[in-house]
Amino acid sequence: VFWGKVLDHIISMAYANNGLLAGLVAITAGCSTVEPEGAFVIGILGGSIYVLASRTLVALKIDDVVDAVPVHMANGAFGVIATGFFASKGGYRTAYYAEYDKEDLDDDARTEACAGVFYGGRGNMLGANIVLILAITAWVGTLATIMFFGIHYTVGLRVSAEMEEVGMDASKHGGSVHGAE
Repeated sequence: VFWGKVLDHIISMAYANNGLLAGLVAITAGCSTVEPEGAFVIGILGGSIYVLASRTLVALKIDDVVDAVPVHMANGAFGVIATGFFASKGGYRTAYYAEYDKEDLDDDARTEACAGVFYGGRGNMLGANIVLILAITAWVGTLATIMFFGIHYTVGLRVSAEMEEVGMDASKHGGSVHGAE
């Protein structure tokens, strides 16, 4: 809502709904290890990342009618990286060492190494999370490229200009949706 008012001078329900979803997606990765104040910051930043990613897609003329990429991809990746900053030692220990033995020095060393950077961690989790995002991006990008090339060379990715002008509802499905004319 804030960015809609600042950038477009309106109170946008799309920004409100998708900004809320973006904040929820962003905190999902770290929900078991992040303290409430960290979750609040991640959620607020998630709304801003949504607006930035949405406007970037529009500027690049990439069609995403429901803003799925800004909400889920951008904020999912942000949430994974943010966990490397905001995971507390106590949250990390509780999430990953439920049967914590205070005498086990290996658990302490892992907790020290894997806590978020803002909570005294050495950045091990942050580094691992960045590598994870790069690996996921490479995997999904490769499979999507194979899939879209396959579709392009078999049935095609676009409908004809005439069919697009008439609309897919009328041309492919025999009428309009939800009583729209």
